[in-house]
Order: sequence, then structure tokens, then C-alpha cells
Amino acid sequence: MLDGYSKAGEMNKAFKLFERMLERDIVSWNTLVCGYSKTEDMVMASLSCNDVDCCDENIVTLV
Repeated sequence: MLDGYSKAGEMNKAFKLFERMLERDIVSWNTLVCGYSKTEDMVMASLSCNDVDCCDENIVTLV
């Protein structure tokens, strides 16, 4: 669902869903960051990388 919102450019909905997730992992985090970068919201993409304490970025996040 997170990926669907991201692909549709519905990043507000994607972020709200992400915040409500009980367990966040590297896949959900990368999906959120990728969605922000595709909508050219580099500020939110950067903030998402800094605010999430669930996981560390990996090579996929940085690409």
C-alpha cells in the first residue's frame, strides 16, 4: 500500500501510513524515500533519512 501511494504521488498519504506502521523496516523506509525523490521533494526525502530510527540506510537508499 505504501508503494502504491508513492507511485501515485500521494506522499502525504504514504507518510501518514508510514507513521502508523507498527513495524518499519528498510523496505518501507526506502519506499518512502524513493517516493519523495520521484516527486522531487528532496527536502522531505532528506528529512525522512534523518528522522527514521528503525534502520540504517543501505546502498539502495543512497542510489
